Amino acid sequence: MSRRILFLHVVGGEVGLSNLQRQIIHSTEDVGKAKVESARETLNRLNPHVDIRTYPTFVSASNIMDLIAEYDFIIDGTDNFAAKLLINHACQLSSDLESNPIYVYLFKSIDRRKDA
Repeated sequence: MSRRILFLHVVGGEVGLSNLQRQIIHSTEDVGKAKVESARETLNRLNPHVDIRTYPTFVSASNIMDLIAEYDFIIDGTDNFAAKLLINHACQLSSDLESNPIYVYLFKSIDRRKDA
């Protein structure tokens, strides 16, 4: 018997041009679409056997416990420190839930060329 893995994707907003250089799950054809729908479509093309549940909303103190209620493990890929803290706190309140954040760092390139 195979194991069932659910993929939870919670995010608000639409795909914009500025998302394309850092959110590689989206493409130019997705600009204007809801981010959760664009991501779900891309992931389903890669593996149609994955059960993906999308929630087109932002994580907040009023909805976090309902959003994570049926999951055993949360991989936090948010790019917002306040959301990371909220998710971590919610997982601590739910003693059976495990949370692991993903951290991505962006560094600005420094032009080290000297003026002539």
